[in-house]
Amino acid sequence: MEAKIYRSEKIKEADYNYLLQKLQFNDNVRNQLLMFAFTAVLTILGVILGAGKTNISPWMCLLPFFLIIPFAARISYYRIVSAHIEAYMTTFMPESIPYICGADSVREKYGWVYNWLIRWLVNGEMLMLSLAADLALFYCIISTDAIASAPKESAAQIIASCGATVIVCLISFSTMSYAKLLKHFKSQWDEYGQHKLSREESH
Repeated sequence: MEAKIYRSEKIKEADYNYLLQKLQFNDNVRNQLLMFAFTAVLTILGVILGAGKTNISPWMCLLPFFLIIPFAARISYYRIVSAHIEAYMTTFMPESIPYICGADSVREKYGWVYNWLIRWLVNGEMLMLSLAADLALFYCIISTDAIASAPKESAAQIIASCGATVIVCLISFSTMSYAKLLKHFKSQWDEYGQHKLSREESH
């Protein structure tokens, strides 16, 4: 049945090139977003922490989250789009992308370090930035003795910071497994192909 599906879906060379360019674009944008996010967030935290105890406001440590959260969402979005495209290509044009098709069987895994550390670090960059912002906030609160002078305000700051980190964590881990994303979209493209083939045969 799948062979009929592949033949029924006629892929033009222009469409094939467009999809490859789209994948490259997604990878480039993700890398640029990561570099900008690290540069901007670490610069902001450096300025805040270098301002001196008298000029430090713990609320300022929440500013990086206005970059981290939307950037984390955008990076996750591009992972979803890439998986969506790759799943389509492996379903309807496997002969044109032997590497992508083979990568489904030969995974980029090597030892327990990859599964427990490298994989997490590669996909958890924005979460690490969130944790850095949390640590900066805790430092500001402790160094200014805000817990003693304004305990309710400090508690609100900690809750806001931890809540923002939880949001980033949920966003990042929702697309952590690229293999699951591919499997999800692959099943949908297979269903789409079978439905399209049945309509063609009925006509």
